[in-house]
Amino acid sequence: MKQLLLLILGLCPLHAMAQFFSTGNQQFVETAIENSMFVISQQYQLQDMTTNELYGRNGKEEFGTVLSYGIKVAGGYCCFDQTAQPWRYDENFTRYQQTHRPVIYKTEVKEFADSVMHETAILSQENVTELYPQTIYYKTDSATFKGEGFLPDSSI
Repeated sequence: MKQLLLLILGLCPLHAMAQFFSTGNQQFVETAIENSMFVISQQYQLQDMTTNELYGRNGKEEFGTVLSYGIKVAGGYCCFDQTAQPWRYDENFTRYQQTHRPVIYKTEVKEFADSVMHETAILSQENVTELYPQTIYYKTDSATFKGEGFLPDSSI
């Protein structure tokens, strides 16, 4: 029993070192992807179906906001359904869905190294391509990240 305890105590420092030091392969992968992902904020308002008036919530311009991750690809970026349709993930929208329609208000992005969100071209259902049903969307946008990112693989 003492030998097992000594063995476990002897292996703990090795495990702890693995958490703080990385191999060359790990650093290579981190370098390859560190600038490929970003944070995206999607804000939306509600539009009354009879008067076309726009509404926010709690004294703000937007009714709801969703934060998600995006992936840079050459000529644009990919995002998830939470970003493309944030109202589907907001329970506050449910009671208004019969009388109001959601309208994208503002799209902002922030790279992990940045500390401030930057407004970008609005991401809406009309200007995205659905890559996988109700999961992943592609937005053509060469200005936001200067067209840099992963090259999509079109092979099957």
